[in-house]
Amino acid sequence: KENSKKPVYSSKKKNKRDKKGSKGGKYHTVKRGETLSTISRKTGTSVSQLCKLNRLRPSSVLRVGQRVRYK
Repeated sequence: KENSKKPVYSSKKKNKRDKKGSKGGKYHTVKRGETLSTISRKTGTSVSQLCKLNRLRPSSVLRVGQRVRYK
């Protein structure tokens, strides 16, 4: 007997990661000297909304290279 294996096809679609991030939001990468306030002005998102989206406090210290979600 010839042992031939048939390919298995899945009906599930593979999740392709969005370039914007895994949850499909928009992100800003923190640069030197930036605060939540400056990011808020650049992105048009309130500081309180940035805090909610990123589980931060308004007084949080941001690190250079940190990704902050704004939408």
